[in-house]
Amino acid sequence: MNSSFLLLAQDSGKVYHQFARLDMLSQWWHWLLLGLVCLAVTAYVAYMYRRDGIELSRGVRWALLLLRVSALAGILF
Repeated sequence: MNSSFLLLAQDSGKVYHQFARLDMLSQWWHWLLLGLVCLAVTAYVAYMYRRDGIELSRGVRWALLLLRVSALAGILF
């Protein structure tokens, strides 16, 4: 048989994801700094969107703010 076919047939089907950069954050202040930076960026996005969405209705404003913060959280993840 072809050797490439045998290698494909032995696939276990398990995928492991590892966040190597998070493993490098070994000190408590690394996590504190990461949290503060994420919180500051989120607060800035919320502040700027609040200024931009002043003409929108309250429901639309909150929905768009939630979507924008969710997109930011996805980027950070």
